[in-house]
Amino acid sequence: MKQLISVALSLLCLAISIPSIKAEENGRFPKNLFVEFGVGFLSYGDKILPSKAKNTMLTPIIGYKFHPRWAAGFGVTFPIGKEHLYKPMPALFLSYDFLQINKFSTFAQLQGTYGKNPTIRWLDSMEGGTSPGYYNNEVQRDLWECGFRLGASYSFNDHISANIRYLFVGYSNRSYPDNYRGGVLGDHDFIIDAGLRSLQISVRYTF
Repeated sequence: MKQLISVALSLLCLAISIPSIKAEENGRFPKNLFVEFGVGFLSYGDKILPSKAKNTMLTPIIGYKFHPRWAAGFGVTFPIGKEHLYKPMPALFLSYDFLQINKFSTFAQLQGTYGKNPTIRWLDSMEGGTSPGYYNNEVQRDLWECGFRLGASYSFNDHISANIRYLFVGYSNRSYPDNYRGGVLGDHDFIIDAGLRSLQISVRYTF
């Protein structure tokens, strides 16, 4: 885990250190640091335990736009609610604006996320003859995800913009209850997530 984070941070630092490329019309592009704050929502349950948990997901982000179309950054998602399927989830991302029309742009984002599963009590009995130990091990699986998200952005001025991200396509190793959310296609490691967890609305301030 530490080695993976070290490699990812090294790649991020390398990307940030790349000299900016001249924009086609405006000469040299000014590299910019930005901060962002996002809000999302997660609702999950499972086929064995009928109860569902709901979390509001708050995500502060810091990033660096090193090219007119490229940006990289780091964020941590904090789940807010009575029950947490995951502890705070750090993520690294690299995004590319593939369409820019005046103040509006759309982008694709490559993202890697890790979420530690909190300790869950051992269950005394299960339906369907499932072993409590087996089920509990499945419940306590950590989240490992790497894949692509799509998004759109609207700039109100040179400093403030609103962003929306939706859809996730890629690898996802996740906890057992996280398999039973609406809008998720795929029961194994490769999924297309068009559910509520993949939706995020955020506000960005660029320095």
